[in-house]
Amino acid sequence: MDSVETFRCAQAGFAVWVKAIGTIDTSAAKVFAWIWFLMSNERNLEHVKKAGNLPRMELEVPNCRSKFQVAGLKLPGAISNRLFALWWTWRKEEDDTLVIAGAPYEDYGVGPEREHIDDIFKSNAGLVQGKLRGFYKIKPLSTNVCRVTFVAQGSMGGQVPDFAMSWGTKQTLGIVKRLQNKYMRNGARVDAEQRLEFPDPPRLNELNDEQKEIVARCRVLEVGSDLRQWTSLESPSSLVKMWMQYTKRAGNEKTSFALGKAQGVIDCSAKEALAQYNNNVSGREAMRRSRERGDPARLLLTEHTPHDFTWAVLKKLPFPLYDREFLGRYISFAEAGCLTLVANPLPKATKVDYGANMRTVRGASTIVLKFEPAGDAQCKVTLLLHLDAGGILPERVTVSKIPQSLSGVASLQNTFERDKEVDGAERSGVEEAVKNELDKLDGSGGGSEREIEMDDDLVPRVVAKFDALKRVDYHVLEHPDFRVQLKKYAVNNDDGIVGKFASDAADSSSTRTGTTMTMSTTIAATSKKKRDDGELVVGSASAVVDAPIERCAAWAFAEAARLRTKDGDGSHRVRCDVHPEDTKSQLVDTAYKLPGGKLLTFTTKAMWSVVSKDEVVVAFEHAEDAGCSAQCTALLTCTRRDAVGEVQLTDISLQLAIRANLSGRSGGGALARFLEMRLARVSAMRGRFDRSLEVDGVRRKELVEMIRRHAQQQVEYSEEEERIVAEGKTWFKAFDGLKSKDVDMRSPLTKGKVAYKKGDSRAWGWAASTVRASPEEVLAHVWNVMARNRTRPDDLVKEIDEKLNAHNQLVFVKKQTPAIFSNRDFLNRTVWKKAEGGGFVVVTAPEESALRPANKKSGTKGDFVVRAKYPSIMRISPINGNETKLEYAIHPDSGGLVPPLIMNRYLRSNLGRVTEIKEYVEQLRKIDDYDKADGRALGYRLTYPDEKNKNAPSEAVARVVKLHKGLSQLSQEYPWVVAFLEEVLKGGLHRNKAVSTKLECLSEAEARKIGKNLPGALRARKTADAGVLQWKNQNPSMKELFEKYPWLEEMVETIGKELLKNAAWGLWFRVITGSGLSMVDLATDINVIRVYFGERGQGGYGWMMLGMVLANMGLQLVIVLLQNGKLGWGKLLREALIVVSGLKPGVDAMRVVSNAEMHVHHLMNAKTELVLTKAVEMFCESIPGCILQVYALIQGGSRDQLRTKVLSIVVSAITTGMASAAISYDFDSDPEGRRRVPSFYGYLPDDGNTRTVMFVCMVLNSALLLLLRSIGAALLMLADTKILVAYMAGDHLLYLLLKLVRGDFLHWVPMEGAVALVLSFLERVIVKSITDFTGVIQFRGPGEMGGASWFLAMCLALVAPWVAVPVYFGGLNESSTNATDGGAGEETGKLDFEQGGPGVLPLTARDSACFCHRRPPTRALVHILSVNSIFALQALAFTVFLSLMKKKYRSTFWSMETGNEWVQSYFLQGEGDEVKMNVLNFNKAKWKAIEPQVKEWVSEGWTGWEREKPEWFTDNWKSRVPADWVPKEGKAEHDKARRRSIAEGARKGSVLFGPKIHDEI
Repeated sequence: MDSVETFRCAQAGFAVWVKAIGTIDTSAAKVFAWIWFLMSNERNLEHVKKAGNLPRMELEVPNCRSKFQVAGLKLPGAISNRLFALWWTWRKEEDDTLVIAGAPYEDYGVGPEREHIDDIFKSNAGLVQGKLRGFYKIKPLSTNVCRVTFVAQGSMGGQVPDFAMSWGTKQTLGIVKRLQNKYMRNGARVDAEQRLEFPDPPRLNELNDEQKEIVARCRVLEVGSDLRQWTSLESPSSLVKMWMQYTKRAGNEKTSFALGKAQGVIDCSAKEALAQYNNNVSGREAMRRSRERGDPARLLLTEHTPHDFTWAVLKKLPFPLYDREFLGRYISFAEAGCLTLVANPLPKATKVDYGANMRTVRGASTIVLKFEPAGDAQCKVTLLLHLDAGGILPERVTVSKIPQSLSGVASLQNTFERDKEVDGAERSGVEEAVKNELDKLDGSGGGSEREIEMDDDLVPRVVAKFDALKRVDYHVLEHPDFRVQLKKYAVNNDDGIVGKFASDAADSSSTRTGTTMTMSTTIAATSKKKRDDGELVVGSASAVVDAPIERCAAWAFAEAARLRTKDGDGSHRVRCDVHPEDTKSQLVDTAYKLPGGKLLTFTTKAMWSVVSKDEVVVAFEHAEDAGCSAQCTALLTCTRRDAVGEVQLTDISLQLAIRANLSGRSGGGALARFLEMRLARVSAMRGRFDRSLEVDGVRRKELVEMIRRHAQQQVEYSEEEERIVAEGKTWFKAFDGLKSKDVDMRSPLTKGKVAYKKGDSRAWGWAASTVRASPEEVLAHVWNVMARNRTRPDDLVKEIDEKLNAHNQLVFVKKQTPAIFSNRDFLNRTVWKKAEGGGFVVVTAPEESALRPANKKSGTKGDFVVRAKYPSIMRISPINGNETKLEYAIHPDSGGLVPPLIMNRYLRSNLGRVTEIKEYVEQLRKIDDYDKADGRALGYRLTYPDEKNKNAPSEAVARVVKLHKGLSQLSQEYPWVVAFLEEVLKGGLHRNKAVSTKLECLSEAEARKIGKNLPGALRARKTADAGVLQWKNQNPSMKELFEKYPWLEEMVETIGKELLKNAAWGLWFRVITGSGLSMVDLATDINVIRVYFGERGQGGYGWMMLGMVLANMGLQLVIVLLQNGKLGWGKLLREALIVVSGLKPGVDAMRVVSNAEMHVHHLMNAKTELVLTKAVEMFCESIPGCILQVYALIQGGSRDQLRTKVLSIVVSAITTGMASAAISYDFDSDPEGRRRVPSFYGYLPDDGNTRTVMFVCMVLNSALLLLLRSIGAALLMLADTKILVAYMAGDHLLYLLLKLVRGDFLHWVPMEGAVALVLSFLERVIVKSITDFTGVIQFRGPGEMGGASWFLAMCLALVAPWVAVPVYFGGLNESSTNATDGGAGEETGKLDFEQGGPGVLPLTARDSACFCHRRPPTRALVHILSVNSIFALQALAFTVFLSLMKKKYRSTFWSMETGNEWVQSYFLQGEGDEVKMNVLNFNKAKWKAIEPQVKEWVSEGWTGWEREKPEWFTDNWKSRVPADWVPKEGKAEHDKARRRSIAEGARKGSVLFGPKIHDEI
């Protein structure tokens, strides 16, 4: 279903008319201006892009509303282009509708303009004249919205095929879609604008007779609606009630109809609600939702007025049911202060042409919707619906569609939702009254004694009941929320508690929602005692709430608050009616549905009272004779706490008792669970007002100021403190001296290691990361051990026992351990000190104290606590003003009998403290502060959530977004962000469906679709950045988003990299495909070698094939030596084993996918190594092997293994084609390459399907070219091997001479001396040979062959096979003649291996001549046909490739640019230092000519780079800079970088170059 409706009317003997209707999100005047002014810059550029140099102009007719427009139209293929000349005029209708009409210019009559146009046609005689007539109708719908109707009838002129006519029609109607896309805005905003200008509906008596008849027919639904037996339905909104009634049709039990009813209060006026409901039928958002549901059509048929229109809707039903068609007329009117809308089905005889054959069943829907004013800016909406789905429809389907049909009321409620405002108005009176009483007490100096003086004794009575709980024992229970502690009260008949709550049938219910509590939250669940009148459960909950005391009391008193209902405590409240008595008391009726279906009803009286200036209570008690199924008594106490900064704090304590008689075995358990859910109201209150970040921020800010003052004052440390710090520093040195192994941390941005000391069973742990904060801020976070964010699920007790000074404190922590172990406690002395050179060290050392004796039982029965030790040191070092390096070393001792092996397993989670600090600081950053580093960190945070949500991606995403300020701001701007990220992180493969919607207009469903597209794009590419680039270009909204927030692209790329590594379709798929083809090729080669050795006369071929395989491995070993020669024998041997096993291509692919970092001593990155490995394989094995096998096949041999030989040739060709295509494809799709060298990289289009076709074409081009060249080479070898050798040598020599003459012989790899000459010679020969036989498109680059050399080589490659055929057969004929003349039959230059044997074709000239005499025509014909066929297919593949690539890159195939010019262009033409810096990564000879400029650039920029630390400014790059280029202030750091490189090489034990080679590099 498209947002633009298009129609086509074609009848025999009549002209074809077309029509398009669309809604445009701008004013009618703007649309008119865009259509009328043909020669705007924007439209001229579009014309040039589509039609090139075809004419385009307009001529104004003076003193009238007319003009002439002339425009050329480019048609596809060989069809002649068209030229249209039109006369346009316009007028304005009475209803402000603008009409633009056009006709062929001949209709204008005689005039100078017409004569001028005639001259244009004469000067463009090659163009065929087309004609068009039609009109635009631009009707305003609101100030910034209009509807455009375009009707046209045209003729292309001449002889035009049907497909061209169809194409022209689409082009003509596409102007409406262009307008819509150009001015598209957010649908919800557009609907809101139209609501504001919605006219008042007519009164009922102002309707005409037809309208009144329809209204009367619909309002029959209202008769007896209140007396019907309705079945309650689950509503999508807690504030909207829904019911239904399902009825079988009389006389036909297989068909049915249903009645539905919905009712709710909407936070807007009746007129606004009516306008929005009309939008729900015909508005932008309604159209979008209909498209997302998959509805085939939604059409406006007629619109008499905004209050009288007809619509046609096709509703999608699940297969195999037919879709349903609904046609209805909507009429709205005013009556007796209310607004009413009715919808009546159109007659069954009404037919609608949808432009396609729709197999549907007609349904009928009758609606009565009443809007009644209900207070200030509110209205009550009641919807009655009669639904007849038509046909034979299963009951479950009909019933399932009723809630969807009634959801319009819930949609209205969501659109106008003002919950905070409504709740605020409800609470404001109570809050103000409580505050006034508190102010009176505060002014009179009232104390904290409890002095309750009220006319009603409800509050004292409830307080007395719960005071009895103070002497009751309790037992702590587990709870899913670690911030919640449960207690089970031992209530029984003997202690009198049951009697107290039974005396007045007391009970009170309090509704609290949510699941998160502060660190001080305590929930007490109760035990129960059965009595004849029911079962009693009693419990309590407490928390610290970040709100004033009066606000907490008002929140607790506002029982019917909407936000409390939406928070959802799991208790399934189905009703809440409040009847206020005065500002202090109210009667509350509530009903709750238990999981088993049991309904609990309560009627309670609620009252609040100010006890003192610091305490307010709210009491709830069961109302007598209420006839309810349950009783409830509750007391909520609010006590003021000291404020933290501007945040006021309140202690909340809720005590709750519930009595109910639940039948069944699980009744008691159900009541206890219900009590726990009701107690969770305290958690909901805390969560609703939570300001933990601000509370912690106030204390952190104070600590930062304290730390700075402390550091400036040069405070003296005691001897004991100095000893602790000194001892802590030795732990880092001890760890460095141990043999360690890396540990996988949850975040890849944190590095972790574990080490063991001989004789010590306990492990040492080390972790480090970079934190985006200053050292003082990091220290403040570490030092504030009582901060809320430092609370952990296993913290039972955490207290500061002693605080000697600002840098010394004694901290006690008690931890809960798994049930099989005793709990542990820690008593640690923590001291921090400023470090030399900046930064700080924080040392934690175990300590003993008489106040905290070790290894003893706690107050709780059976709780034995073991003293554990946790020595640690944290080094906080500044990197720059906003970044800090954090290092952490620990050596924990769990104490007791916990095996060290188990304790060491927890070492990784203890090291995770570094990650927690890093992530917490990241949470505090705002969206305006984000950069690429933040994007990377957020990507890892989303990919690797904490243990709490690791198995629930949707919960993890929502939680991470909520925790991070910046992401929360983004989700407020774009509410679909969470849904989008959920789909990305799921990593599922889906069919790629590009979404063209603008960013502003993106819906959640479209965002999910875009998110689902990403994994597929990643799977199609080898690297995440290439996949993200393709995905971004396919979805323009993401391009807009990344331009607005560049850090988001880094975040998505980071997620993509991790998905590629971890997803089943990612890393292993790449490894299998990367190594699989090479392994198959190797296997088929080995099999052919076996066949050759098994046949007489073919053994020589087997030895040659084996030599090629060994040569391939030998050169790959050379690459391994060059790449890893400075990394030690161990690394070298491992890499050599990978080569010998044949897994080298797969391992290289794995490294590219996993984004393996380039070591400082590596000669090339992973991608370059992969390309070089593939090139060597093609040069040594695939290409010569293919030539040899074709040679052997043409020459002859046993036919028994023919299929094996042919299969090996085909596999070699395909493998080579895949390798060749992959090299070119991967380099061109690499975003980094496109950014650095946009003039060379970028020929692949952004469309994924087109890219796939081009990749296939590249594979076919290389594979077929290899076959073609192999046949030619084999034929030349059979004719005379010397010819082939002379041709190949001459071709390569000419190429090398050309490189020498142009000063371009040395390769760009940064090597010098004889090594550079040898490697350059080998590289030039290898690349030349590979290009000749495979046409690798990447090698056309100036750094390799160069465009002109590549083009010449391809031309020679295509000509060579045609020359080889006559040479071969000419040689045979000559040999035949010599043999016939009695020649001696000397051997020619052909290969000869073990002649003789059955079934082997002879190879002498005489025997070849005899064979040629026997079947020369057939043999020649076979070779010629094979060459012709392969040449034709190869030419077709390359032609398709050229036609699909971006046109501007075609010139690179014959470019004359040299490698020197290419390397120098990085510096001379590069934008930014990150591009210019690449010049030093190349062979110095390539940029020697601009060395002074490079030196000047380095000298000027070095100081700034040291300060800013760009990503490319690595030790590896620094070591390439000559020392005399570096300014004096940077020499120290430069020397350090060089020494680190030398030390690394010496430590690893250089195999190839030794430790000093880096000085030369």
